[in-house]
Amino acid sequence: MLLVVAYLTLGPGAEPARPAVALAAAVPIPSPRPPIKLAAVQATADAVFTLTPGALVPATPLKPTAAPPPVSPTPARPAPPQATATPSATPTAAFSPTPEPTEPPTRTPTVTRTSTATPTETPTNTPTPLPSPCDAKVAVPRLGVGSGFFVTFTHEVTGELAFNWPAEGGRILVYQDKPPGLGDGQSGTTEGVPSVQAIAQGTGGGGTLNVPNREPGPYTVELFNASASPLGPGEATVHYWTYGHCP
Repeated sequence: MLLVVAYLTLGPGAEPARPAVALAAAVPIPSPRPPIKLAAVQATADAVFTLTPGALVPATPLKPTAAPPPVSPTPARPAPPQATATPSATPTAAFSPTPEPTEPPTRTPTVTRTSTATPTETPTNTPTPLPSPCDAKVAVPRLGVGSGFFVTFTHEVTGELAFNWPAEGGRILVYQDKPPGLGDGQSGTTEGVPSVQAIAQGTGGGGTLNVPNREPGPYTVELFNASASPLGPGEATVHYWTYGHCP
């Protein structure tokens, strides 16, 4: 019974062996058949003859299916080793220079602003002028008969007064202050003589009229034509004391 099943399963007997050389050149060498499992053959025979009696296995043997070649397991790729940080090399100086000695820093002096005192103006002491005599020159115009010419001045220091008028026939009259009746201004012509009494009087010509020890104050001198003919023009001199107010 087993032989029949084997025949049906495997087919007729194997053909005589051909020369290996000729077959190798013409046909590729088939893969080796898998081993026959007797348990499977027995089960197939029982099924055929038990369930369908008279059933025949087709004469054409089934083409064995080539077993897939065994798959070689792909070896697991080892994990790459973790990168280890390599410490960087510290550059080493070829030689250690000897530091040169350094001088201590020089301190720059701080400029301190000194307040400049504003100079105070010192009043200049003006020296007190000393009194001095003044010989003022007076221009006397031409005088008609009975007319005169007057001059008013300030005597500033107690002292003498002196007058000179070289006109022949003339008279010199000296008054304290300025008598009324004379014209305006410090000098000028006049007709006649004042009505007040003169403190001193003299004659013209070559002489000088001196009036000693007169106190400071204003004085007036009149040069009067007492002759019978006109006089001048000419020049007279008035002498008095002053603190620099000499014309």
